[in-house]
Amino acid sequence: MGRPKGFDVEEALSSAMNVFWSQGLKAASLSDLTTSMEISKSSFYETFGSKHDLFYRRLIITFALQQHRFLALRTWMPLHIKSFAPFSNVLWLTRKAAVGVT
Repeated sequence: MGRPKGFDVEEALSSAMNVFWSQGLKAASLSDLTTSMEISKSSFYETFGSKHDLFYRRLIITFALQQHRFLALRTWMPLHIKSFAPFSNVLWLTRKAAVGVT
């Protein structure tokens, strides 16, 4: 077992998403991300792997949260809205994408 992280991973993920939102995935540099997250490049690579892995990890977490909110909302929806197909497709894609996330 490795040393405990010297930073809050969830807080770092949130900071990184702010960079991605403002600059986009392509334009966000590793330096921009590590500065925003207040971590070293070695901690970044050790924890997240790459900026693409970081982005998709946060994206999956965001989708999972939205799925949870949708399912909670769905219990309060009128019956005729519960079969709204686009929402079912989003839930299916979220489940498929989350399979490999730990």
